[in-house]
Parts: sequence; structure tokens; C-alpha cells
Amino acid sequence: MSICHSAVTACLSRLSVAFRNTAIYCRISYEEVQEAIDLIVEPHYAQFVFDVLVEQRILTRLEDCYQVSTSPVNGILTPLTACYSPSCDGSGCYTSLCPSKPPSRTFRLNRVDSGDESLSLSIDYQQHLQRAHCLSTMEFKLQAAIAELLMSEEQYIHDLSVLHTIYAEPILQDTSCIEDIRKQKFHNIVFSNYLIISEMHQQLKIDLACQWDQDSGLFKDRVGSILHQHISTYIEPYLLYASFYPRGAYVVTSETHRNSAFAEFIQQQDGQECTRRLGLRHYLTLPTLRIGRVRLLIEAVLKYTQIEEERESIEAALKLLCSLLSQMNEVSRQSAKETRLLQIVSSLSIPYHYHLSQCLPHHPVLLHEGPLHLTRIGRTFTNTPSYVFVFAHGLLITSRHVYPNGYEEFILLSRPVPFLMLHVDALEDSLRRRLSLRAARPVLHLLSSLKHPLIESKKGSSPLSRIEQSIKRKKANSLLSVSSRLKRLSIELPEDLSSTTKLVRPSRRLTFRHLGYLDETLHFVCSSVQEKLEWQKHLQFNPSSSGPFVLDLLCDVPLICSQPRRVSGLYRIPMGYGRIRSTLPFERSEDAKSMIALGTQYGLWLGPCDGSESFHLAVHHHDCRHMAMLPGSSNFMVVHSRYPSKNLYVYDLDLLWKTCTVDTPVVEETGFTIKSFSVVCFAVGCIQQQSVLCYIKRHRAGHATAVVTLLDPSNLSLSMEGYQQYKEYPLCLSDPISVEVAHNAIFVQSSLCIERIDILSPHTENEYIVPPHPPSSTRSLSSEESSQAVVEFVPLDEEGCGLICTATAAWPVSYGGAETKEEALLSALYFESCAQRVLFVYPYLIILSSCVIEIRHLGTCELVQTISGNSIRCVYVSTLSNTKDQPQISTEIHLTMLHREKGILCVYRLCLDTYKMLS
Repeated sequence: MSICHSAVTACLSRLSVAFRNTAIYCRISYEEVQEAIDLIVEPHYAQFVFDVLVEQRILTRLEDCYQVSTSPVNGILTPLTACYSPSCDGSGCYTSLCPSKPPSRTFRLNRVDSGDESLSLSIDYQQHLQRAHCLSTMEFKLQAAIAELLMSEEQYIHDLSVLHTIYAEPILQDTSCIEDIRKQKFHNIVFSNYLIISEMHQQLKIDLACQWDQDSGLFKDRVGSILHQHISTYIEPYLLYASFYPRGAYVVTSETHRNSAFAEFIQQQDGQECTRRLGLRHYLTLPTLRIGRVRLLIEAVLKYTQIEEERESIEAALKLLCSLLSQMNEVSRQSAKETRLLQIVSSLSIPYHYHLSQCLPHHPVLLHEGPLHLTRIGRTFTNTPSYVFVFAHGLLITSRHVYPNGYEEFILLSRPVPFLMLHVDALEDSLRRRLSLRAARPVLHLLSSLKHPLIESKKGSSPLSRIEQSIKRKKANSLLSVSSRLKRLSIELPEDLSSTTKLVRPSRRLTFRHLGYLDETLHFVCSSVQEKLEWQKHLQFNPSSSGPFVLDLLCDVPLICSQPRRVSGLYRIPMGYGRIRSTLPFERSEDAKSMIALGTQYGLWLGPCDGSESFHLAVHHHDCRHMAMLPGSSNFMVVHSRYPSKNLYVYDLDLLWKTCTVDTPVVEETGFTIKSFSVVCFAVGCIQQQSVLCYIKRHRAGHATAVVTLLDPSNLSLSMEGYQQYKEYPLCLSDPISVEVAHNAIFVQSSLCIERIDILSPHTENEYIVPPHPPSSTRSLSSEESSQAVVEFVPLDEEGCGLICTATAAWPVSYGGAETKEEALLSALYFESCAQRVLFVYPYLIILSSCVIEIRHLGTCELVQTISGNSIRCVYVSTLSNTKDQPQISTEIHLTMLHREKGILCVYRLCLDTYKMLS
């Protein structure tokens, strides 16, 4: 039975079956074995197949014949496989792993120069096989290992020459693919110091070739010192190349994507025959892989070296290679991180509506990245694959597009989320809580029915007894109905209701919330629970509760009150405290107890901060918008009321407290009116150590004026004595919002700009401070223009520097003739929330929004602390001096936060943590 050669397969199992079918008998002679092999394979593979059959025990040697085994075998015979090169004709080609090449081949070393001598070597492995009888096994394998090392060096040098002649030099000489101005820089980044590395290996090849003995046809076995000498010089060049390679590979990919001329040039060069169609990236990668391969080749030389001195030299060379390989991996890893950051920054597109110039700081640190499926943004459902980056400072959510050439582009899907502004919702916990309550609802209904009060009768009449029996029957029926309902739901009545949470499967959903923009909540779905746990591990950022500021609880008031209130000794109808619009801390004169005044739409409330007494309504029917203590006084306060007629009052706090706490009505006057009607706002302060009261009033004609009143702290009373009107300044602003006295000047704010009045220079015209991008008008502002409206003005020092703040950013400005650098005027400090108030407590800038308090260091513009809450409002800011000249005096700030779950409104004092400041 004969088998055609074309039917021969490289599968050992099929080859063994073909051999058994050809041999026919179980025991055959050596000649019959050779005849059977010749029938199934080509002649030059006959000896190879015979050795494989014997090695795999398909043929077992007996005394005078061979036993053919019938046990199945598996394997692939590589020499019998087809070549992976389409141009191979079956007689051997350029590929190093071509199975068509004969097993024995000759390695020829090209002519090299070594000093004054010239060498032309020809190493034939067949001659080594013929001399195998005169060499020991260790010596023969040592000769083969040295020859393989030398052949590998020759091939490596040839590949580096291809990199030089086909890619590096033509790029410098070509005038169309890359501009001349950046051609040299591109060459240095991509190719680095490959020429130095090529020269080093060329010298190693020469020194190894000099160890060939032409007479004996063998290598000298003393190559250890040569290897150690050359490898010691590899460290710096290879570390330099490893540091440039990741960035060079990215630069090539980016240039190929953006420059069509360069892409055509590379495609043309890759098509040349000498490149073997391996491409530029293959040749750039060779130096990064060379050290690992050299280590394996030298380990083979060490394995068969018997001279002790040579072994010590080779072991020292291997230690250098291992150390170099470790350093290269570390350098390459660090360079890959930097290159990845460069790739993200250069390929990231920011939509215009985010109004962001950049998303990343100057030196970002990438911690984790990966794809997530975005299902919803706020209330808008979507089905978008996203790509999320976790940096050391925060989170970046993008969409990724990968081109066929490997180039990546990223588009920002949501505003960046700093870690201090990030909240990761535990949807699994909330789901368990809802399901546990749903499962426990029948139980709660049963418990409530059991607690229903019984109707009792003193006489014990029969109708009441019948009612009692009816109630008992209803209880029993309700118990049975609840039990049957629980059985239908396959839920047993648990002793602890929390045990129902064990029935809930882990969720694969992730929710990211930006504390400054809660309406842009992002909902993701992970591919598995393990992926979700991995993301949660990388997002476990514990915001330091040890920030520079702390919240000190002053008092809390209930939102709803059912008890009647006492006003001026008389009990009124039950009512709540109302919305707290302003607060004022003070001390009671009789015992120096800390007190606080609360201004609401119902009136003015007074009470202690420690909660020892309830709050009392001291002044009713007044919508108290703003309160302040007169400078130099401890018991006189100024109150601005919007209702009924926008008046400005002065009250004596001691008399107010006495009036609201006595049991009988008091008719004693507790205050008087400074200005009636049309008061817009007021402020107290000092101008050249003179206490002043400034208020803005609006005239019937529509224009407004600023009135400055001088105060005499030693002569303050509940009359006009001690309140001397100094001067009235006309304003050009049509819509003044607030006024501030600072740095011997008056600053009047509107939604368009700030008007500055210089009190010390009465003949100087008022100065206007305008933001860089003011809105066109204050009426019917669009959403984009409303974000550019003026929210606050923060004067920083007396030299004329300040911050004009909008809802999204703070802009450095100068006034009063001060000069500010153009760079400072163009740079803005962007906020992470929609600001409602901006305050300055040296050296921190405090941005208040309705849901978060954002605290930044003004010197570095870095976000240092966030405090989240509900319905945050600033109700009091002290007027104490607080500049860099007097940083020891801290501003006192009062805030209100709503706690719906408790039904209370809390008043907090935001202050610097003195303990941390001292430490």
C-alpha cells in the first residue's frame, strides 16, 4: 500500500496511522521500516521521521526487528508544516523559521576588520557533527552555543542597519513627509541612540570572531572576559533607548494618523525586500528585546562552560544583564505612563459648552483606566460605551474612538470630577434597604394592628364586650391573612428584618455624582460584579476630614412647630421659625452667655447657642434680611427688613431679650428707625479707624445713592444721637445688590460690575470694575450669560488687588490705579460648583453653592477641602479685618443646612481648625 506524498500531514497522530497502514505487519525489519517511511514522506525527511517514530515509541527496537505500537500519539512535526510566508516555494526562503530549510545549514560570518587583520569565517555545522566523535558532549554544545550567539549578533546588527538605511536616514533626507523645523526632533525621539548600540554590538561581534581558530575549526573556550567587558558598557545606552521607545512609538502612530505624506512614506519603505515586510515598529522594538535574548544565549554558554574562571566572568556578565533588564523594565514602565498621559492630553477633545480650557493639572498621575457602559446622565437615558480615567486628583469620563492604525481619540462626556467632589452611590445598599422594607411591610402592618388600642368600659356592658370580641376576631384574621400573604411571597417571617437583605443579588451598577452638579449624575453598568468591585477599589478615596475648616453647630430649629409661641409676653398661634435669612452672634450682658439672633420672614428670634432655652420671637412681622453689630458696641444691632417697607432699624439686644422673656407685656422702646423706605442693603465698617454705617437707598426717580453715616461708639443710643450722616454719593448702577466697606473705600455690587467709591478722594470719579466677559444686560439673562453675572467681589489688599467672581470663575482685577500683570488678568480660577457666595479667609477662598462648600488655597489655586450639604446658605459674615497683613483675625461665617430626614434646619459656624493650624 502506497501513500502519495501530497497526503502527508504534520499531525503526528495521522502520520503514525499512515505508517501502521503502510507497514501492515506488527514486526518488521529495519529495511522494511525505511521502505514504509519512503512511501509516506519525501526522502530528505526520512531520517527525521524515523527518529521521531523511535522517540515516540511507535517503533520499539527488538533483537533483529522493530515492534510497531498501536497506542495513539499526538503532536505536531514542525519541519513537515507549510511555511507562513506566501512567497516560499518549498525550497527554503528568507524566514528564520521556514520548515523547508534543511536541518543542517552553514553559517558564514562576513568579512570583518579587527585591527590590521581581516577575517573571513565559515562555520559548518556538518563538520561539527563529523567531529562529534573527537569532542565531548559538553565541548560540542559549548561550540554550538558560541556559534549561535555570534550568529544572533550578526542578525541583530543587520536589522539595525536596515533601521538606519531604510527608515532613519531617508526621513532626514526626505523633504515632503515631515517639516524641516521639527524633522530633527522627530528623529531624535523616534530613533534615539540606535547607532551607538549598533557600534557596540559590532565590536562585540569582532571580538567574538577573533576567538575562532582556523586550524582546529573551533572557537576558543575563553569568551567570558569578552562578554563581561562588553556588557558592562551596555547599561547607559540601553536605559536611554528604553526611556525613549514608548514615546517614540506613540509619536510614529500619531504622525501616521495626522500626516498622510508620512503614512505613504512608511508604507513605501515597508514594501522594500530587505525589510521582510516586518515594518518600522518591529525594528524599533528590537533593542528593547535584545537584552532578554542575549541573556538566554549567554546562559547556554555558561551551562556548557567547564573552566571555573570563565564561569565566574560569565556569571558576572549575567548579573549585569539581569540588573540591566530590571532597570530597563522600570524605565520603560515609567516612560509608558508619561507617554500615556501625553497621549490623553494631546488627543482629548473638550466640548465648548463645558467652558474648560484644560481638564488635567500640569503633572497628572494616572491610577486606572478602562471601559464602562454609560446608561444615564442625570434624567436622560443613553446607551453609550464610555472610557473612564481615574487620576490621583479625580475622574475623567470620555468616549473613545480607536482608528485602524492604533491611534486613539477621546471626547469628554461629562465635566471632570475631582475626588473631593466625587460621591460614589452604594446602589446595592439602597436596593437592599428598599427590598427589605417591601418584604417587611406586611409585618409592620401586623404589628400596627396588634398595637391598636382596645375600647374599655367602666361598666362592662354587653355591647362593649361584643366589640372587644369583634376586635379579637379581626386580629386573628389579620394574622392569618398576613401569614398567607408571606407564604405566597415565599418569605418567612424574620426575627430580624435586616436578614432579608441576604436575598438580594449583588448589583453591577455604579453611580458617580459630582457634588457641585447633582443634576449631571452618571449611571454605569459593569460587565461583572468583579469589575465593579475593582472599580470601587480604585475609587476608594477617603476625603480627608482633616481639612483646614470645621463646622461647629450653633443651633438647630424644627421646620414645623405645633406649640404656641410667646411674643412680647402674649401667646400667639402655633407657627414654625420660618426660613432663616440672617444670623448674628452676641453675648448676653448679664451673664456673658453665647446667644444668637435669627432673622426670618416671620421676625427676629433670640435664643442661646447651647440649647438650654427655647428661642423667643423678639420682633414679629419683620422680614429680616440682614443683621450686623455696630462697630464698637456689644448690644446695638442694625437690622434691614424687606417687609413691610424696606426699613433700616437699630435695636438694643439686652432690651429685646428682656422683652421677649417676661410674662407680662413690655411697652418700653427696644429700637428705632434710622431710615424709612427704599433701603436696598447696608454694611458697617471702618474708614481710617472711623466707624461708619453705609446703606444704599433708591429714589423714586429710579436712581440710587450710597449714604455714609459716621458712628460714635461712645454715644450710641436708641435715638439719632451718635448717627451723623456724613455724605451721600450718587451711583451710576441701576441695580445695586450689595455694598461692602473695605480698605478705606465703598464697593457697590451689581450683576454687571462693581462700582468703587473712594471716600478719601471726594473729587475722584467712581471707578468701575468689570469682569472679562460681562453679560450684555441684567434682564432675561440666558443660562450662559447668567453664569457670567457678578456674584461677589473680594478685595484682597489695600494695594488695589481683588477678585471679581462669577458663578463659574474668579478673575484677578486691579483698581485704584494699581498695576496688575497681564498674565494675572488673563488667568481665571475656575470653580467646581455654581457659586452663590464667594468669601475670603486668608489664605483660603471659600465658594458656597446650594449643595457643597468648596475651599481653595488662593496661593496655589488647589482644591483642599469640600463640605457637602443640602440647601446651604450663608447667613452671616463678620466684618473683622481679614487680609494678609492681619491674618491672625479670622472671619466668622454662619451657614444654614437643611436636614430633611430629621426635620430640622441647622445653623453652623464655619471656622479654621485652630488645632491643625498650630500643628
